Amino acid sequence: MALFGISLFFVLAGASALAYVRLKNKAPGAPTRLLVLGACSAIAVSLGVALGAAECIRMLPVPAGLFPTTYLGFAAFGGVLGLCMFLAVRILGVGLTVFLCRWSCRMPPEAEQTAVDVLRDGAFTLLGFVVAFAVMLTAIHALAPYNIGIWLVPFFVSLIPLYQTFALPWLLFARAPSFTSAELDGIETWLERLRAERKFPRVRIRVQRGQFLNAFAIGGIGSHLIVVGRALVERLPPAQLQAIVAHEIAHVIRRDVLRLTPLVVLAATLHSISTIYVTLPLFQTGNAFVFTAGAMFAGVSAAAFIIGIPGFYMRRMEFRADRLAAELLGDGESLAQALTTLGELSGQPLDRKSWSHPATTARIDALRALAR
Repeated sequence: MALFGISLFFVLAGASALAYVRLKNKAPGAPTRLLVLGACSAIAVSLGVALGAAECIRMLPVPAGLFPTTYLGFAAFGGVLGLCMFLAVRILGVGLTVFLCRWSCRMPPEAEQTAVDVLRDGAFTLLGFVVAFAVMLTAIHALAPYNIGIWLVPFFVSLIPLYQTFALPWLLFARAPSFTSAELDGIETWLERLRAERKFPRVRIRVQRGQFLNAFAIGGIGSHLIVVGRALVERLPPAQLQAIVAHEIAHVIRRDVLRLTPLVVLAATLHSISTIYVTLPLFQTGNAFVFTAGAMFAGVSAAAFIIGIPGFYMRRMEFRADRLAAELLGDGESLAQALTTLGELSGQPLDRKSWSHPATTARIDALRALAR
Protein backbone atom coordinates (compact mmCIF):
# COMPACT_ATOMS: atom_id res chain seq x y z
CA MET A 1 0.00 0.00 0.00
CA ALA A 2 2.98 2.30 0.50
CA LEU A 3 3.43 2.36 -3.26
CA PHE A 4 -0.10 3.72 -3.66
CA GLY A 5 0.81 6.57 -1.30
CA ILE A 6 3.92 7.39 -3.32
CA SER A 7 1.87 7.17 -6.53
CA LEU A 8 -0.74 9.57 -5.14
CA PHE A 9 1.98 12.01 -4.06
CA PHE A 10 3.52 12.13 -7.57
CA VAL A 11 0.12 12.57 -9.22
CA LEU A 12 -1.05 15.35 -6.88
CA ALA A 13 2.26 17.21 -6.87
CA GLY A 14 2.61 16.94 -10.64
CA ALA A 15 -1.01 17.97 -11.29
CA SER A 16 -0.64 21.01 -9.02
CA ALA A 17 2.51 22.10 -10.83
CA LEU A 18 0.84 21.58 -14.22
CA ALA A 19 -2.09 23.77 -13.14
CA TYR A 20 0.39 26.45 -12.01
CA VAL A 21 2.22 26.37 -15.37
CA ARG A 22 -1.05 26.65 -17.30
CA LEU A 23 -2.19 29.51 -15.08
CA LYS A 24 1.03 31.41 -15.78
CA ASN A 25 0.76 30.83 -19.54
CA LYS A 26 -1.96 33.00 -21.00
CA ALA A 27 -1.08 32.22 -24.62
CA PRO A 28 0.61 29.43 -26.63
CA GLY A 29 4.30 29.08 -25.93
CA ALA A 30 6.11 29.31 -22.61
CA PRO A 31 9.34 30.65 -21.14
CA THR A 32 12.06 28.05 -20.76
CA ARG A 33 11.64 27.78 -16.99
CA LEU A 34 7.92 27.10 -17.29
CA LEU A 35 8.47 24.68 -20.15
CA VAL A 36 10.95 22.71 -18.03
CA LEU A 37 8.58 22.78 -15.05
CA GLY A 38 5.70 21.62 -17.25
CA ALA A 39 7.76 18.75 -18.67
CA CYS A 40 8.97 17.62 -15.22
CA SER A 41 5.45 17.88 -13.80
CA ALA A 42 4.00 15.85 -16.67
CA ILE A 43 6.66 13.18 -16.08
CA ALA A 44 5.76 13.13 -12.38
CA VAL A 45 2.08 12.54 -13.13
CA SER A 46 2.88 9.79 -15.64
CA LEU A 47 5.26 8.17 -13.17
CA GLY A 48 2.62 8.30 -10.45
CA VAL A 49 0.02 6.67 -12.69
CA ALA A 50 2.54 4.01 -13.74
CA LEU A 51 3.46 3.25 -10.11
CA GLY A 52 -0.20 2.90 -9.18
CA ALA A 53 -0.80 0.56 -12.11
CA ALA A 54 2.28 -1.48 -11.19
CA GLU A 55 1.03 -1.89 -7.62
CA CYS A 56 -2.37 -3.07 -8.88
CA ILE A 57 -0.68 -5.63 -11.13
CA ARG A 58 1.62 -6.77 -8.33
CA MET A 59 -1.38 -7.43 -6.07
CA LEU A 60 -3.01 -9.73 -8.62
CA PRO A 61 -2.60 -13.48 -7.99
CA VAL A 62 -0.26 -15.25 -10.40
CA PRO A 63 -2.30 -17.89 -12.25
CA ALA A 64 -0.93 -21.40 -12.52
CA GLY A 65 0.70 -22.19 -15.86
CA LEU A 66 1.21 -18.51 -16.68
CA PHE A 67 4.62 -19.00 -18.24
CA PRO A 68 4.59 -20.84 -21.58
CA THR A 69 6.66 -23.85 -22.62
CA THR A 70 6.14 -24.00 -26.40
CA TYR A 71 7.23 -21.73 -29.23
CA LEU A 72 3.64 -20.72 -29.93
CA GLY A 73 3.11 -20.04 -26.24
CA PHE A 74 6.20 -17.83 -26.04
CA ALA A 75 5.11 -15.94 -29.15
CA ALA A 76 1.66 -15.33 -27.63
CA PHE A 77 3.16 -14.38 -24.27
CA GLY A 78 5.52 -11.97 -26.06
CA GLY A 79 2.59 -10.42 -27.91
CA VAL A 80 0.77 -9.82 -24.62
CA LEU A 81 3.97 -8.37 -23.13
CA GLY A 82 4.28 -6.11 -26.19
CA LEU A 83 0.72 -4.89 -25.58
CA CYS A 84 1.58 -4.13 -21.95
CA MET A 85 4.75 -2.28 -22.98
CA PHE A 86 2.77 -0.31 -25.57
CA LEU A 87 0.37 0.81 -22.85
CA ALA A 88 3.18 1.57 -20.39
CA VAL A 89 5.67 3.23 -22.74
CA ARG A 90 3.68 4.64 -25.64
CA ILE A 91 0.47 5.60 -23.83
CA LEU A 92 1.61 6.41 -20.28
CA GLY A 93 5.31 7.12 -20.78
CA VAL A 94 5.11 9.20 -23.96
CA GLY A 95 1.49 9.96 -24.86
CA LEU A 96 0.27 11.13 -21.47
CA THR A 97 3.48 13.02 -20.71
CA VAL A 98 3.48 14.91 -24.02
CA PHE A 99 -0.24 15.69 -23.76
CA LEU A 100 0.05 17.09 -20.23
CA CYS A 101 3.16 19.11 -21.04
CA ARG A 102 1.58 20.64 -24.14
CA TRP A 103 -1.65 21.29 -22.24
CA SER A 104 0.12 23.11 -19.41
CA CYS A 105 2.09 25.28 -21.86
CA ARG A 106 -1.00 25.88 -24.04
CA MET A 107 0.78 24.43 -27.06
CA PRO A 108 -1.55 23.46 -29.94
CA PRO A 109 -1.40 19.90 -31.28
CA GLU A 110 1.27 19.37 -33.93
CA ALA A 111 -1.21 17.79 -36.31
CA GLU A 112 -4.96 17.70 -36.66
CA GLN A 113 -6.03 14.06 -36.47
CA THR A 114 -9.44 12.53 -36.87
CA ALA A 115 -10.53 9.60 -34.73
CA VAL A 116 -9.68 7.32 -37.65
CA ASP A 117 -6.16 8.79 -37.85
CA VAL A 118 -5.60 8.29 -34.12
CA LEU A 119 -6.82 4.68 -34.25
CA ARG A 120 -4.72 3.94 -37.33
CA ASP A 121 -1.56 5.46 -35.84
CA GLY A 122 -2.11 3.59 -32.59
CA ALA A 123 -2.78 0.29 -34.37
CA PHE A 124 0.40 0.51 -36.46
CA THR A 125 2.48 1.46 -33.42
CA LEU A 126 0.97 -1.36 -31.37
CA LEU A 127 1.78 -3.77 -34.18
CA GLY A 128 5.46 -2.91 -33.87
CA PHE A 129 5.49 -3.53 -30.10
CA VAL A 130 3.60 -6.82 -30.38
CA VAL A 131 5.74 -8.25 -33.19
CA ALA A 132 9.04 -7.16 -31.60
CA PHE A 133 8.27 -8.75 -28.23
CA ALA A 134 6.72 -11.88 -29.75
CA VAL A 135 9.83 -12.50 -31.85
CA MET A 136 12.11 -11.60 -28.93
CA LEU A 137 10.62 -14.09 -26.47
CA THR A 138 10.49 -16.81 -29.12
CA ALA A 139 14.17 -16.27 -29.92
CA ILE A 140 15.11 -16.26 -26.23
CA HIS A 141 13.26 -19.57 -25.79
CA ALA A 142 15.00 -21.07 -28.84
CA LEU A 143 18.46 -20.02 -27.62
CA ALA A 144 17.91 -20.83 -23.94
CA PRO A 145 20.09 -23.99 -24.09
CA TYR A 146 23.01 -21.85 -25.28
CA ASN A 147 22.61 -19.18 -22.57
CA ILE A 148 22.84 -16.37 -25.10
CA GLY A 149 19.15 -15.47 -25.45
CA ILE A 150 19.36 -12.63 -22.94
CA TRP A 151 21.94 -10.89 -25.11
CA LEU A 152 19.37 -10.57 -27.87
CA VAL A 153 17.19 -8.35 -25.70
CA PRO A 154 18.93 -5.07 -26.65
CA PHE A 155 18.62 -5.90 -30.34
CA PHE A 156 14.90 -6.52 -30.11
CA VAL A 157 14.37 -3.49 -27.86
CA SER A 158 16.05 -1.38 -30.53
CA LEU A 159 13.61 -2.79 -33.10
CA ILE A 160 10.85 -0.60 -31.64
CA PRO A 161 12.51 2.82 -32.20
CA LEU A 162 13.90 1.56 -35.52
CA TYR A 163 10.40 0.49 -36.57
CA GLN A 164 8.99 3.88 -35.55
CA THR A 165 11.83 5.68 -37.36
CA PHE A 166 11.95 3.72 -40.62
CA ALA A 167 8.74 1.75 -41.17
CA LEU A 168 5.96 3.58 -39.31
CA PRO A 169 6.22 6.90 -41.24
CA TRP A 170 5.87 4.98 -44.51
CA LEU A 171 2.75 3.25 -43.22
CA LEU A 172 1.28 6.55 -42.04
CA PHE A 173 2.30 9.00 -44.76
CA ALA A 174 3.13 7.12 -47.98
CA ARG A 175 -0.42 7.70 -49.23
CA ALA A 176 -0.83 11.18 -47.72
CA PRO A 177 -1.58 14.12 -50.06
CA SER A 178 1.30 15.51 -52.12
CA PHE A 179 1.97 19.07 -53.20
CA THR A 180 -0.45 20.55 -55.71
CA SER A 181 1.05 22.08 -58.81
CA ALA A 182 0.31 25.57 -57.50
CA GLU A 183 2.07 24.90 -54.20
CA LEU A 184 5.15 23.42 -55.87
CA ASP A 185 5.91 26.68 -57.67
CA GLY A 186 9.01 25.29 -59.38
CA ILE A 187 10.14 23.05 -56.50
CA GLU A 188 9.33 19.86 -58.39
CA THR A 189 11.37 20.95 -61.44
CA TRP A 190 14.27 21.95 -59.20
CA LEU A 191 14.05 18.65 -57.36
CA GLU A 192 14.18 16.57 -60.58
CA ARG A 193 17.17 18.54 -61.85
CA LEU A 194 18.91 18.13 -58.50
CA ARG A 195 18.20 14.40 -58.49
CA ALA A 196 19.73 14.03 -61.95
CA GLU A 197 22.84 15.92 -60.89
CA ARG A 198 23.33 14.20 -57.55
CA LYS A 199 22.17 10.71 -58.59
CA PHE A 200 20.18 10.12 -55.39
CA PRO A 201 17.06 7.88 -55.30
CA ARG A 202 13.57 9.15 -56.05
CA VAL A 203 11.99 11.27 -53.32
CA ARG A 204 8.30 11.36 -52.49
CA ILE A 205 7.05 14.55 -50.84
CA ARG A 206 3.90 14.21 -48.75
CA VAL A 207 1.94 16.82 -46.79
CA GLN A 208 0.77 16.19 -43.22
CA ARG A 209 -2.57 17.69 -42.23
CA GLY A 210 -2.95 20.23 -39.46
CA GLN A 211 -0.64 22.79 -37.91
CA PHE A 212 2.53 20.71 -38.13
CA LEU A 213 5.26 23.35 -38.39
CA ASN A 214 8.03 20.97 -39.32
CA ALA A 215 9.33 18.56 -41.93
CA PHE A 216 11.30 15.32 -41.78
CA ALA A 217 12.93 12.80 -44.10
CA ILE A 218 12.72 9.01 -43.94
CA GLY A 219 14.96 6.62 -45.85
CA GLY A 220 13.68 3.81 -48.02
CA ILE A 221 14.85 1.09 -50.38
CA GLY A 222 13.59 2.29 -53.77
CA SER A 223 12.74 5.85 -52.79
CA HIS A 224 12.85 8.25 -49.87
CA LEU A 225 10.00 9.99 -48.10
CA ILE A 226 9.85 13.64 -47.06
CA VAL A 227 6.89 14.76 -44.95
CA VAL A 228 6.10 18.50 -44.81
CA GLY A 229 3.53 20.02 -42.49
CA ARG A 230 0.53 21.63 -44.19
CA ALA A 231 1.13 24.76 -42.09
CA LEU A 232 4.55 25.18 -43.72
CA VAL A 233 3.08 24.87 -47.20
CA GLU A 234 0.44 27.47 -46.44
CA ARG A 235 2.55 29.97 -44.51
CA LEU A 236 6.07 29.91 -45.95
CA PRO A 237 7.07 31.82 -49.09
CA PRO A 238 8.04 29.48 -51.98
CA ALA A 239 11.78 30.19 -51.65
CA GLN A 240 11.75 29.38 -47.94
CA LEU A 241 9.65 26.25 -48.51
CA GLN A 242 12.19 25.13 -51.10
CA ALA A 243 14.96 25.75 -48.56
CA ILE A 244 13.22 23.49 -46.02
CA VAL A 245 12.87 20.78 -48.67
CA ALA A 246 16.58 21.23 -49.51
CA HIS A 247 17.48 20.65 -45.86
CA GLU A 248 15.52 17.38 -45.87
CA ILE A 249 17.07 16.40 -49.21
CA ALA A 250 20.46 16.94 -47.57
CA HIS A 251 19.51 14.39 -44.90
CA VAL A 252 18.61 11.97 -47.71
CA ILE A 253 21.87 12.50 -49.59
CA ARG A 254 23.92 12.13 -46.42
CA ARG A 255 21.90 9.02 -45.36
CA ASP A 256 21.56 10.51 -41.90
CA VAL A 257 18.63 8.33 -40.86
CA LEU A 258 20.58 5.19 -41.78
CA ARG A 259 23.59 6.45 -39.82
CA LEU A 260 21.43 6.70 -36.72
CA THR A 261 20.79 2.93 -36.74
CA PRO A 262 23.98 1.82 -34.91
CA LEU A 263 23.48 4.62 -32.37
CA VAL A 264 19.92 3.45 -31.68
CA VAL A 265 21.16 -0.13 -31.21
CA LEU A 266 23.96 1.09 -28.89
CA ALA A 267 21.49 3.19 -26.88
CA ALA A 268 19.08 0.25 -26.57
CA THR A 269 21.94 -2.03 -25.50
CA LEU A 270 23.10 0.30 -22.73
CA HIS A 271 19.53 0.89 -21.54
CA SER A 272 18.82 -2.86 -21.53
CA ILE A 273 21.96 -3.58 -19.54
CA SER A 274 21.05 -0.93 -16.97
CA THR A 275 17.53 -2.40 -16.76
CA ILE A 276 18.73 -5.99 -16.30
CA TYR A 277 21.47 -5.27 -13.77
CA VAL A 278 20.10 -2.24 -11.89
CA THR A 279 16.37 -1.65 -12.39
CA LEU A 280 15.09 -5.23 -12.11
CA PRO A 281 17.03 -6.00 -8.89
CA LEU A 282 15.52 -2.85 -7.36
CA PHE A 283 12.03 -3.96 -8.41
CA GLN A 284 12.56 -7.38 -6.83
CA THR A 285 13.25 -6.03 -3.35
CA GLY A 286 9.55 -5.59 -2.60
CA ASN A 287 10.21 -2.25 -0.88
CA ALA A 288 7.93 0.51 -2.18
CA PHE A 289 10.56 3.25 -1.90
CA VAL A 290 13.23 1.11 -3.59
CA PHE A 291 10.69 0.18 -6.29
CA THR A 292 10.04 3.88 -6.89
CA ALA A 293 13.78 4.54 -7.07
CA GLY A 294 14.03 1.79 -9.66
CA ALA A 295 11.24 3.34 -11.73
CA MET A 296 12.91 6.75 -11.58
CA PHE A 297 16.26 5.23 -12.50
CA ALA A 298 14.63 3.49 -15.48
CA GLY A 299 13.32 6.86 -16.65
CA VAL A 300 16.69 8.56 -16.22
CA SER A 301 18.40 5.67 -18.00
CA ALA A 302 15.98 5.91 -20.93
CA ALA A 303 16.50 9.67 -21.17
CA ALA A 304 20.30 9.36 -20.97
CA PHE A 305 20.67 6.51 -23.43
CA ILE A 306 17.62 6.40 -25.72
CA ILE A 307 17.44 10.20 -26.07
CA GLY A 308 20.87 11.50 -25.06
CA ILE A 309 23.11 9.38 -27.30
CA PRO A 310 21.16 9.80 -30.57
CA GLY A 311 20.43 13.43 -29.68
CA PHE A 312 24.13 14.24 -29.35
CA TYR A 313 24.69 13.07 -32.92
CA MET A 314 21.46 14.54 -34.29
CA ARG A 315 22.35 18.08 -33.18
CA ARG A 316 25.58 17.89 -35.16
CA MET A 317 23.74 16.23 -38.03
CA GLU A 318 21.55 19.33 -38.39
CA PHE A 319 24.56 21.61 -38.93
CA ARG A 320 25.94 19.30 -41.63
CA ALA A 321 22.56 19.08 -43.37
CA ASP A 322 22.29 22.88 -43.29
CA ARG A 323 25.69 23.22 -44.96
CA LEU A 324 24.78 20.76 -47.72
CA ALA A 325 21.39 22.43 -48.20
CA ALA A 326 23.12 25.79 -48.67
CA GLU A 327 25.32 24.16 -51.31
CA LEU A 328 22.27 22.71 -53.10
CA LEU A 329 20.48 26.07 -53.04
CA GLY A 330 23.51 28.15 -54.04
CA ASP A 331 23.55 30.07 -50.74
CA GLY A 332 22.21 29.64 -47.22
CA GLU A 333 20.25 32.86 -46.84
CA SER A 334 16.87 31.44 -47.85
CA LEU A 335 17.29 28.62 -45.31
CA ALA A 336 18.36 31.09 -42.63
CA GLN A 337 15.23 33.16 -43.37
CA ALA A 338 13.08 30.01 -43.30
CA LEU A 339 14.45 29.05 -39.87
CA THR A 340 13.70 32.56 -38.61
CA THR A 341 10.15 32.38 -39.97
CA LEU A 342 9.65 28.97 -38.37
CA GLY A 343 10.65 30.41 -35.01
CA GLU A 344 8.22 33.30 -35.42
CA LEU A 345 5.35 31.02 -36.47
CA SER A 346 5.89 28.54 -33.63
CA GLY A 347 6.45 31.23 -31.01
CA GLN A 348 9.57 29.43 -29.79
CA PRO A 349 12.64 31.49 -28.80
CA LEU A 350 15.34 31.23 -31.44
CA ASP A 351 18.01 30.60 -28.80
CA ARG A 352 16.22 27.54 -27.38
CA LYS A 353 17.66 24.16 -28.30
CA SER A 354 15.99 20.78 -28.00
CA TRP A 355 17.27 17.26 -27.37
CA SER A 356 17.56 16.69 -31.15
CA HIS A 357 18.17 20.17 -32.59
CA PRO A 358 20.65 22.96 -31.80
CA ALA A 359 19.45 26.49 -31.15
CA THR A 360 18.07 28.17 -34.26
CA THR A 361 20.34 31.18 -33.74
CA ALA A 362 23.39 28.90 -33.87
CA ARG A 363 22.17 27.35 -37.13
CA ILE A 364 21.47 30.77 -38.67
CA ASP A 365 24.90 32.08 -37.63
CA ALA A 366 26.57 29.01 -39.14
CA LEU A 367 24.69 29.44 -42.42
CA ARG A 368 25.52 33.11 -42.75
CA ALA A 369 29.15 32.42 -41.87
CA LEU A 370 29.36 30.31 -45.06
CA ALA A 371 28.88 33.42 -47.20
CA ARG A 372 31.73 35.35 -45.60
